[in-house]
Amino acid sequence: MVIMLKDSIEGLDNVFESDIPRGHVVMVAGSPGGLKSGFIHNLFANYLTANPDEFGVYLTLEETTESHIRNMKSLKIDLPDNLLISDYSDIRTRFENQEN
Repeated sequence: MVIMLKDSIEGLDNVFESDIPRGHVVMVAGSPGGLKSGFIHNLFANYLTANPDEFGVYLTLEETTESHIRNMKSLKIDLPDNLLISDYSDIRTRFENQEN
């Protein structure tokens, strides 16, 4: 089964040959300021709004969760309820709290 992400942004199906198979993890990498986060947030927002029974996870290693939420708002992208945005410090804190 595939997740139909390439239909979430008009014209994206012209760029990607196929969709992402369910259960796969995708890393998006590139230069700072290349709008990677904005692209992915837009993709997630469109897909998850159209598919409320699905769930998305956005994990960042460099920026904070709050920073990503601010960026989404500045780009006028609504944060879907079924999207979790987490940064590395969130994960480290949760892991450390479980050890105690």
